[in-house]
Amino acid sequence: NATVTNTGTIPVRYLAGAVAPPYAAVGGSCVAGSVLNPKASCTINIVFSPTAGGPSNAQVSATVLAPAGNITAAGNLTGVGASNQIVLDPASVDFGSVPLLDPIAPAAMQVRNTGSGAVKVTSLGLAAKSNDFKVDPKSCIGASLAPGASCAFVVVAKPSVSGLRSAKVVAAGASGETASSEVKVRAQKVLLTVTPPLLDLGAIAVSTPAAPKSFTVRNAGEAPISIASLTLGGAQSGEFTVGATTCNAATLAPKATCTVEVAATPTVAGLRAAALTVTGSRKESAKGALRVSGQAPTTLPTATTVPPVVTVVTMPATSPPTIAAFKPTLVMRPSVGRPGEVTSAIGAGFPANSVVRLSWLGDPLVRDVTTDGAGAFTFPVLVRPGERIGGRIMTAADQAPAFSGVQAPYLVQLATFRPPGNGGRPGSMVSRG
Repeated sequence: NATVTNTGTIPVRYLAGAVAPPYAAVGGSCVAGSVLNPKASCTINIVFSPTAGGPSNAQVSATVLAPAGNITAAGNLTGVGASNQIVLDPASVDFGSVPLLDPIAPAAMQVRNTGSGAVKVTSLGLAAKSNDFKVDPKSCIGASLAPGASCAFVVVAKPSVSGLRSAKVVAAGASGETASSEVKVRAQKVLLTVTPPLLDLGAIAVSTPAAPKSFTVRNAGEAPISIASLTLGGAQSGEFTVGATTCNAATLAPKATCTVEVAATPTVAGLRAAALTVTGSRKESAKGALRVSGQAPTTLPTATTVPPVVTVVTMPATSPPTIAAFKPTLVMRPSVGRPGEVTSAIGAGFPANSVVRLSWLGDPLVRDVTTDGAGAFTFPVLVRPGERIGGRIMTAADQAPAFSGVQAPYLVQLATFRPPGNGGRPGSMVSRG
């Protein structure tokens, strides 16, 4: 308050008072037109409304009417404006480049009062909804911060998709103070792939192992991936096995690959299926499908036989001649197949430890087979992928000759599956194409 006192010896009349901003008169006992007797006083009530922090000086004046005319007196006013201001530390947070599925350490932040007056924190959080960041504000909401004081909180980054993700953290005070800070993270893509998507091991006789084939596992992401497991799944997975692999416990750099070899032995006829699942240490996973076709045994036709061949063996004159009789037979097992499959020529009743010449009827390709001590043999025959469809005849002849005209039929069916390559396995006879 400012006090106006009549220090003279005669009464005066109070006219008006004046105050410069940021101060203002808001009433008091000094009323325009009132009389102040000698030694009497009145008051002017003054309020201070600073518009900025720091000191603020002004004057208050009062004017009275005396017999000699108007008299004005002035006094000095001094006040200090308190500034209320908050900031977020740090001003920005970069979580860096992190694999999408990896945990990320929370970032510690604080709301700090940089003003000269107390600030009450009323809100703290993200400026907009985000699936990539979360703020835990409970230690700051409602806190009253003295000048220079602060409160701590944390921001958690958990990106939902790969790429650069960002958000804004905003704090507000009771007197309208605000502060903000940007947070960002770059999520690296994490991706495993398995090719081909379907690995077909072909058609194979029941209980016969199929030739193994390989999957390729690739790190198609932006961060290294450690292979944790290789598993076969599905109701028929017991008929498949994982063989040689370069993936076990391997760590694949981006774009790097490893291989997994898989084999199968069908136990029943028909299509058999399974799936290979490759899992990384972050639970990344990829799958490749598997199938093999089990072929049921085929009823064999009656083998062509020839009349017994009688060979006269000359003995010493003191002994009667001995006659050796051969009843050679030849069958193809199975006797029906597709181009690219393997059958067997099976002979019995031939001369022991002798050479038998096998060939397709009308085909110049001949392969010699030696019988065992019982006059039998089994020889694998690969039907080439380009073989014509229809009936074929396998013939067996003797170099001696002790027999001839031994034959066995074989039917080449329309192919529904063709394995890669045109060659046979070592030691096998390949039909003409």
